[in-house]
This record gives sequence, structure tokens and C-alpha cells, in this order.
Amino acid sequence: MLTKLSTIFLGLVIGFIPKEGSAEIVFQSTKKKVVVLLDETLSTAGKEGLRKIRKQTYFSAFVVNQTEDVYGWAGGEHRLERAVHWAAKICKYRSENPSECKLHAVVVPKDHISGDGRRTLNQSANKEFRKYLKLQEQGTYGAFAANNYASFGYAWRFKTEVAAREGALRECRLNTKNQLANLTSWERENTTSKADLVCNVIHVSRN
Repeated sequence: MLTKLSTIFLGLVIGFIPKEGSAEIVFQSTKKKVVVLLDETLSTAGKEGLRKIRKQTYFSAFVVNQTEDVYGWAGGEHRLERAVHWAAKICKYRSENPSECKLHAVVVPKDHISGDGRRTLNQSANKEFRKYLKLQEQGTYGAFAANNYASFGYAWRFKTEVAAREGALRECRLNTKNQLANLTSWERENTTSKADLVCNVIHVSRN
């Protein structure tokens, strides 16, 4: 009986994974690309923020307020929309005039495919999901779990489906605990909820 967890904490990581069975999983490239959306010269803080976002995995977003020289970013999300939402929230929180916050750049898969209601995974989870599928053995069960914190965990080579599910959920919950330990008090107060922390099994495998 084996389990695997991968801890992701890159900036503010609030991803979204629908509950089990609600949608199929979309496989994305394991490589990323940075897409700059605004053709303008950045301020000092803006340049700093853009340098940070270029180092992040997908899905990530960078929002900047050029007038006040502040920015916000979010990285490691399971969905681009969530990365944009939280990057904008941080920028607005730091701004006296929140309307000046503009989306400047995003980090997406090299062959970016829109989810269209289907599940997408962040770069690390997308890579680990492929490993998880290859680890399954004939006559055994495996499971992959994730939550709204971009945490995930998986299990393989279990004799029963119930045990595989429990193993994946256990690793996802441990991953979540590790992530929470890295958050600031502001992040915990403004970006966490019980719903965010709930891990759900999003895939079960039997060979």
C-alpha cells in the first residue's frame, strides 16, 4: 500500500477542483508559458512582480496598479480564473484606488486548453497525476484527491477501493496542513474556509 503527496505553496494558492464525478479531467502540457497581456512599461514594483510571476508554475496571474506602484499575484492554481481572482483581490487590498488594478500577465500550460467545465489541474498536480496512473498495478485500486487549496494526494496498489480513497484523502489532508502552516495571518483570514480545505477524491483507478 503506497501513497504520495506533493506540497505546493507558491504565493497565494487557492485553486478549485469540482467534486468527484462532476467533470472529466483535462490533461495539460507539463511545460508552461508566460503570456503578457498589456504592452506597457512597468513601474519598479511592477517589474519586481513580473519577475516573480515568471518563476511560478501554472496557473498563475499577475495584477498591477501602476498608479500606486503595487501589485498582487497568485500561483499554483488548479484554474486560471481562480488565479486571476486572487491576484486581483490582493492588488485591490493594497490599493487606495482598487479600480486601477489591471491584469498584466498569466502563466498557463504551453498548450493551454480551456477547461470548459471540465477539471483542470495545476502544473505539479498535472505531472503527478500522470505518475499516479502509471503506478497502478493489475488487480489493485488507486485514487487521486484534491481540494480548493491546490493541495492533492494520491494512493496506489491498494486491495480495496475504500482503502485507496482513504489513502488519497489522508495525503491530501496532510498536504493541506503543510500549506496552512506557510500562510500569513492575512491569508488565513481572507482566503480560507472550511469548504476550501475539504479534500475530495476526483479519480479512482482499478487495473
